[in-house]
Amino acid sequence: MNTGPAACIVIVTSLVGLSAFPRTPLAAFRPEDAAAIQTALAGKPVVEGALVPRGFAKVAEAKGDLNGDGRDDVALIVRRDARPKAAKAASADGDEVPQAVLIFTGDSSGKYTLWKLGARHFMDSGENLMEEGGVGMFQIKKGVLTMASDVSMSMGGWDAGGCTLKWRNGPAGFQLIGLTVTSIDRKCACGTTNDTNYLTGLTVSTSDRSKDGDQSPKQKVKRTQAKPRTIFWESFDFEKMCSS
Repeated sequence: MNTGPAACIVIVTSLVGLSAFPRTPLAAFRPEDAAAIQTALAGKPVVEGALVPRGFAKVAEAKGDLNGDGRDDVALIVRRDARPKAAKAASADGDEVPQAVLIFTGDSSGKYTLWKLGARHFMDSGENLMEEGGVGMFQIKKGVLTMASDVSMSMGGWDAGGCTLKWRNGPAGFQLIGLTVTSIDRKCACGTTNDTNYLTGLTVSTSDRSKDGDQSPKQKVKRTQAKPRTIFWESFDFEKMCSS
């Protein structure tokens, strides 16, 4: 499989997800779904119109140059178009649909070959989310893929939040360079945000939540310096990294 500096297309497909506040743990992206994607796409250059495998639906799309070769790359968020009744019964929430991320490399002929499949890289698509799939910002800009889960407009609960991931391809591999996790208490309209730069090791934490759970009149800011940390695509886990 091509892992070199070719044009990339990123598809984010559904996995049962988690926002930046406590909730039922994620269910793993189903092995049979991953196998279906691999069977349909692995090692088979396809045109852009054939990137969404049969049985899946596109949720969101972004275009831009991800690897610096001057050609537009494409990012898609997709989910299972329909799930068997057994899979729905096994889910902690019948409305949740698993999502995952696929990355394709492109060639000069305009075709794309599957590069990476991320089964733990995004949140679920649930009917309790105001935006389909819980997708906030989703873009490729200056070689960085930014994808944000956004459940600050979710219904039926007091907790809300979001998680923003920034990925960039480097000499050692496709790695996480930034992570922002937000937790909001809608009762007090207050919350906390932790913004980490993995290239520098700096985390900036901001909060307007007081010790007694009310909104503080002044926002508190704390900076924590640690060693730079390298997190590659293959070892990323949305549930662990995006929980507050």
